[in-house]
This record gives sequence, structure tokens and C-alpha cells, in this order.
Amino acid sequence: MLDDSPVFTDPSVDQVTEQTGLVDDRPLLSIATEDRELIANFNRWINDSRAYWNDKKSYNLEDARKNNERYYLGKQIDTSKLYDYQVPYIDNQIYVGAQAVMAYVSGQSPSCEIVPEDDTVQSKVMAQDLETAVNIHTERHQLAKKIKSAVKNMYTKRVGVIKLKWDDNIKDIVPIAVDPERLILDKDCKQDEEPTFIAEICTDSVAALIKKFPGKEAAIMKGLGRARKTPKLMGQIVAYNEVWFTDETAEYGEQECVAWYFGDVVLDKIKNPNYLYDKEGIAIRNFIDAPTKPYVFFNYINDGSSLIDQTTPIEQAIPLQDILNKRGRQIIENADTANSILVLKSGSISTEDAGNITRDPNQVLMLDTPAEQPLASAYGEIAPHLLPSYVIQDYQNIKNSIHNVLGTPSQFRGDDSKRDVGTLGEAKMIQSQAGG
Repeated sequence: MLDDSPVFTDPSVDQVTEQTGLVDDRPLLSIATEDRELIANFNRWINDSRAYWNDKKSYNLEDARKNNERYYLGKQIDTSKLYDYQVPYIDNQIYVGAQAVMAYVSGQSPSCEIVPEDDTVQSKVMAQDLETAVNIHTERHQLAKKIKSAVKNMYTKRVGVIKLKWDDNIKDIVPIAVDPERLILDKDCKQDEEPTFIAEICTDSVAALIKKFPGKEAAIMKGLGRARKTPKLMGQIVAYNEVWFTDETAEYGEQECVAWYFGDVVLDKIKNPNYLYDKEGIAIRNFIDAPTKPYVFFNYINDGSSLIDQTTPIEQAIPLQDILNKRGRQIIENADTANSILVLKSGSISTEDAGNITRDPNQVLMLDTPAEQPLASAYGEIAPHLLPSYVIQDYQNIKNSIHNVLGTPSQFRGDDSKRDVGTLGEAKMIQSQAGG
């Protein structure tokens, strides 16, 4: 019987359309909260969202990501389920299609076009200079490569993420492609809304961590249970959380905050450092109206109900890929038995000699048959089983279906021999797209 329960469920808020009043109980996140309590609140938010995303009856995110990555990399066959004679055949069309789509959508180098405010020479020069500066910044920090990484994560991990980070060493904003598996996203946030919190799992050596938070050196050493800064300790890696959160008790414009902590040690907690705040009697203008969390999300199959996609084309193509591998294995195994089977009459040749038959065209066989019987009565052949033509056709149909699900452009499907290019312009366009 088909399960008719909701696909994506959250018991704490599912009744919102049926009743009013309290529907969820979550702790307040505030920069003014005492450190120990703030850490407990962070952990509660993180555990609550992680449990929601990984619920096997809902998003099942962790398992889906692992399965997508396995199929993308071609690890699709459980050889323990095959007989010894069976071939672990894989025709990884998921990889072919996914790579083609990613090359297609991220083929153009990112750039911007700045429109002058008016027709004055000063405005036009300023717009041109700003456009040049932004495009140079894009090339310097290899934004195109990082967008490709984000697109790949979107295709396999249901969301792609780029973080804009201030690098104090080079005094510049640096885009970083973040692994979504290192992020815990607010389960209650809708697409294009400001999430209440985003937790990122960061890693640094002990030496780098102390350098980042010099005022917390004693607390870091205590949290690690060490008293001396030995060279071995300084090189060890520490995992800690960077949490960007909204302080709902703060005034508008000052509500976005960030905190770093590991264990029971708060390394720092401050207002969003990527925004300039008004000083006493001095109004300061920013490029954006209010501070925001420094993450840009890439979504594909999303109805707007969450920050993470409900599914991916890879997930939808996996059942077809399994059938394709099975059909391909059937064809290979049939080809291995394309020769006829030699049948020898019992007693006409010894078992040892029969075992040495190689089917070499020049091999000579000595058969012991009565003189009155024809030689043909001592041997025969069983004709091979011919594979029905619909099996081959089904194999091709499944392959095409996989690419239809993935959205693979026709010119990237690995066979251009049957495709006519009508004009020189079309040929150049295909060449440009294929070159990425």
C-alpha cells in the first residue's frame, strides 16, 4: 500500500494550519546571553535542524548525499550480489550527464556590467572603473572555479554554497566554495529568507586558533586539557563551530551576530563584522540596507519551502542507472556466450582430451567411433541463444531517459554523429559551450 503520509514532516510545526498558539519551543539566540547558556542554545538549534534534515522519512539528507556521490563517482555495483561468472558492468551515464550540465551552466566566466547613473562623463567613467575593478576581483579570486564547485555540490548535495569572507591578510573580500556537509542550516527558513542561524564546522590548527583569538589562549588550552604549548600540540587540528545568528532582541540593523566556540569555550561573539555601524552622531552608509549572513545559496529543484532542495536530478536518475547497468550486463554476458557449445558423444574422446579442446581452427581431434557409424554422430553443436532486439533497444532508451532526467544538452551526450549542425553560427556556439 502506498504511504500517503506527508513527504517532508516536522512534528513541531506541522499543526500550524490546524491550531493557533505555541507550535514550537526553541531557545532565544542573543549576544547578551551568558556563554554557557548560549552554547547550550546553539547546540539545541543545531541538533534540532540536523535531526530534521537527516530524518529518513523526510529529507534523509545525509544518506541521499552519500548515495548521490557514490553514483556520481561510478560506485554503483555491490559485487557481493553477483555470481562469479557475472561481470560488474557499469555504464556511468549519470557522471556523463552531470558533468555536461555543469559545464553547460558554468561555462561562461562570471562578470558584471555597471550602468552609469546618468549621461554625464563623470558617471560613465565611474561606472566603467567600478566594472573593471569588480571583474578584476572576480578573476583574481577565481570565482568561476568556485561557482563550478558550488554547482557540483548543488547537483550532488542538494545545495551549493559560496561564502564571502573578509581576509585580513590581503585586506580583501574572498569568495569561498563551502562544503554543504560542513553547514547546519535553519530548518525553518524558507528560500531567499534570512535564516535565524547558520552553523559552519571549521577546522584550524591549535596555533592558528590561538592566533585568531589571542585573548582566549588560556581558555583554549584549558578546553583542550593541556597546560604547555608543545610543538606537537600546536600542530594538532581543532574542530570548532562558527555560528551566524539573528539576535531577535536587538534593534533592527544590529541584530545579525556571529560567535565561535568549541566544547564549552566561547572564543568570541560579536555583531556581524561585515557591516559598518552608525557611530554617535555619525550616520554611516553601506552597500546593503542591513547586515546579512555571508552565504550565497545555489538551488535547483526547490519549491521555496526550505534552503535545501527536495531532490536532485541524480536521485531521480539512479533507478534508471541501475536498470541500465543490468541491461548492459545482460548484453555482455550474452556476447560471452555467442559461440556455439560443442557436444561430444560419450566414449568418443577421453575426458582429459576433451578438457584440452581450445576451439582453435587448426586443432586436430581424434574421435573413437565405430566404423559403421558416420563421424557426425560423435559430435554436435548447440546453437547460441540470440539476444532479442528489444533488449538492445531498451538499453538505448534507458540511456536517453537518464539524460532526459538530468537535462543533458544533446550536443553533450557523447554522440554527435547523428546530429546535423545547420549553420556556422550554431557550430561555433556548440564549440564554445563544449569548451566551457
